[in-house]
Amino acid sequence: GHSITVYNRTAEKAAPLVEAGARLAKTPAQAAAGDIVLSIVADDAAVAALTLSDDGILSGLKGDAVHVGMSTMTVDMADRLVAAHEAAGKHYISGPVMGRPEAAATGELFIAVAGAPADVARVKPVFNAIAKQTFVIGEHSVQAILMKLGMNHLIHCLVEELAEFFALVEKGGVSPKVAREFLIGTLFNAPIYQRFSALILERKFAPGNASARLALKDNRAILAAGEKFGAPLPFASILHDRLVALIAQGDSEIDYAAISRLVRRDAGLND
Repeated sequence: GHSITVYNRTAEKAAPLVEAGARLAKTPAQAAAGDIVLSIVADDAAVAALTLSDDGILSGLKGDAVHVGMSTMTVDMADRLVAAHEAAGKHYISGPVMGRPEAAATGELFIAVAGAPADVARVKPVFNAIAKQTFVIGEHSVQAILMKLGMNHLIHCLVEELAEFFALVEKGGVSPKVAREFLIGTLFNAPIYQRFSALILERKFAPGNASARLALKDNRAILAAGEKFGAPLPFASILHDRLVALIAQGDSEIDYAAISRLVRRDAGLND
């Protein structure tokens, strides 16, 4: 097993881990006193505060420790973290995760990791304890961030395409339930199609970790990466407008799959 120290900006959220035997740190620096430090927060501002503040991770990181940044962030923030750790003589790699909280609870996460091979090798036993599989993307931290952003873009596009598919067939008189059975019974039987097609048809978009607000944050990072590397992403622009419209209607915290509501309305279908 592993000895674990935890920190959360909202201490109550760490209570279940403390009850399970983890030690609670009062600051990120205290939590960073171990050999391997995993960090994951919502956005660039939170990443910077957690890592680069006076009592942040970098100030408490031991010289031989490895910090694994698991947050979904912009490529510019990823580069900033690498530069800050290198300037301080510390070790840093990127390890963003694929999977919702329920996947994390059952050890079904996937991790995309990039960084110095020796640092990746040191962290592998920890990854093996929390993830179903780890993929080494490259030796530059930004490569793992690009992989995560690219995967999120694909999922956002998938939600839009499924919503358009169901709107089209429903307008033509086909039962959405029958359409889904055909969809997943033929060419699109992957778990992600099963899950999102069911969510879109149920139209129950509860608040959670996959909120429209966070999806828009990721979408902006995707567009920024496309601009930085000279890769046009026209579908990302469409999805940006979908998410802005959804949030403008007061739905910032519900599951971003609710963009399917907008597709239905565009097609003249009732919610």
